Amino acid sequence: MRRWWLLAGAALAFLLCLPLMMVVGLGGMANVAAACSPQPPSVKLTGVSAVQSANAVTIAAAGSQMVVPPAAVVIALAVGVTESGLRNLANTTVPASLLLPHQGVGSDHDSVGVFQQRPNWGTLAARMDVFQSAGKFYTRLLAVPGWQSMPLTVAAQAVQGSANPGAYAQAETLARSLAAQLVGTALGGVCGTQPTATGAAAVAIAHAKLALGTMYQFGGSCTDPLSPDPALHCDCSSLVQQAWLAAGVHLPRTSELQYQASNVHLIAGASPTNLTNVPPGALLFYALGEQIAGLPGHIALYLGGGKLIEASQKGQPVAIRPVYQQTWVAAGMVA
Repeated sequence: MRRWWLLAGAALAFLLCLPLMMVVGLGGMANVAAACSPQPPSVKLTGVSAVQSANAVTIAAAGSQMVVPPAAVVIALAVGVTESGLRNLANTTVPASLLLPHQGVGSDHDSVGVFQQRPNWGTLAARMDVFQSAGKFYTRLLAVPGWQSMPLTVAAQAVQGSANPGAYAQAETLARSLAAQLVGTALGGVCGTQPTATGAAAVAIAHAKLALGTMYQFGGSCTDPLSPDPALHCDCSSLVQQAWLAAGVHLPRTSELQYQASNVHLIAGASPTNLTNVPPGALLFYALGEQIAGLPGHIALYLGGGKLIEASQKGQPVAIRPVYQQTWVAAGMVA
């Protein structure tokens, strides 16, 4: 299904959000998951054992903390069911894994954990922590261009590289059932209360999230990130412009002009370590890339809870990251 994106009403301006010359927030969403491994809420899901239920809730909680689309949670659950039966497995060929908490023992190469991740996924401890391993899975899934339009088996295989990709289809019904049972569960607050966007800001944030996983394209209009035409993919300022346009608010095309816009009011005292007065939907400005007349060359959209969504640079997908301090300029509230 193609995403619903409003077409831009005007031609692209000459000044564009320029490609970044440095990598920011490396690890991105995986760092969010690694930052806290909460005790999941006490929820017993039907159709699975208590152990499987707890792992499903934890996988969904990791997705909630990273603010991934619900479809990503379904895919993650299907992979967990297929790879390990939703159990955190040690491995007889990895003796150190037997010394860590586990719920069963496997022997598939050197794979461990619910997602059967191999050493190239990270440390042994992280791969055998359900919350952190789920974060690693989501990070790779969201980096797959167009994953949301793929059948579940194709998206799962793009991440896992399984020798038997068709097996994921057998878990889809159960995964959807588990995900449906988790709707409305207080997963978003497991690592602290998250601010809730309302009104136009909620619409803008929802539309920005539709672009998750879309690869950055300098000069992209962000009017249809799933299109094979790179000119329609997102750069930093078009992501923000189209998100707020969906909410009925017109912003200029570039980060420099957005910083100067009459309907953007800079928030006094805001900083990466003081976001108290910064509402969800606010614009975060950074002095990255090549600035024009000393104005901010990069922009991101604030989600609340210390997280932002951005189209950062060539080779990187639109992603959610913790608010970072490097080259911070200001935060602006959209009127």
